[in-house]
Amino acid sequence: MSLFLGKIHFWLFNKIRCFENLETDILKFADKKGVSIDINKMYEEFGYPTEDKPLEEQIDTSNIHGWLQNQIQKAEYRQAYLVKSIIDLDSSHIDELKEVFKEHGNKIGIPLKSDDLTPKDAYETLNNFLLEGMPCDRTTEFIANDDSKISFHYTRCLHRDYWDEVGISVKYFYILRNEWIKSFINTLDESLIFEVKLNDEDYENIEENIFSIVKI
Repeated sequence: MSLFLGKIHFWLFNKIRCFENLETDILKFADKKGVSIDINKMYEEFGYPTEDKPLEEQIDTSNIHGWLQNQIQKAEYRQAYLVKSIIDLDSSHIDELKEVFKEHGNKIGIPLKSDDLTPKDAYETLNNFLLEGMPCDRTTEFIANDDSKISFHYTRCLHRDYWDEVGISVKYFYILRNEWIKSFINTLDESLIFEVKLNDEDYENIEENIFSIVKI
């Protein structure tokens, strides 16, 4: 394994940090709703978030790929655990959780606002923040790509194993992430919207669902 950090490592690290920043907002929401989260237990079981210091000061340079993969896995487990804890207390909290995800997507998108983005531009910007495994996983397959729309689907789900192990349906991951993406895309450029065509509402067969960024 290379001992040197490249742009792609910083790029992936920033995606992990964005995911963890959302985790902080979920924790704040849980506290507001009186959901008892044993944070120490969560960290003991699933690991701690990355530290608030530069990547080069915390990464294991003898195993760059493995260290980054491990941070992704820990973050995925923690989000599944938090969402399960909140929904188990009151299933209606899912609607308020959607608002948490929307607000976070808006917060991340505001500094990047533009009034002249193509759907492809917006997708590429989205991909700088959306955590979808390691770069080598390559789960996205494009269906359409022109000036008015870019459409894609996922060839496999990288998230289900984490959510299954925690004991919650992966559909909640996609329900919430779709709200994040909708908010983020529309914040980037108000002439763009994110659309989801669901042929499988439980997301057990993720490849059956089509996601699009559309210029309106």
